[in-house]
Amino acid sequence: MEVPFDSASTWGIAPVPLWRGRKGHRVLATLNRISCEGFIVSRQRKSSLLIDEDIKLEAGVAAGEMVTVTVVPVSDGKWVR
Repeated sequence: MEVPFDSASTWGIAPVPLWRGRKGHRVLATLNRISCEGFIVSRQRKSSLLIDEDIKLEAGVAAGEMVTVTVVPVSDGKWVR
């Protein structure tokens, strides 16, 4: 899903390598009150939040719907639980 801000500028945290050829930010997100881990990456000059399909299903989200999302960066490169 599209993120309406530039995570690097907003948070003052440089993107880190996530997997081969892709940099971004690890995040903890809440999608319709469902907590999950995800990534914010830059795609075609826009920022996108990437989350697993099973999380979208659990949150009851379909493509094109408006949802409430919060994201918090994981700055040390490790997931916080």
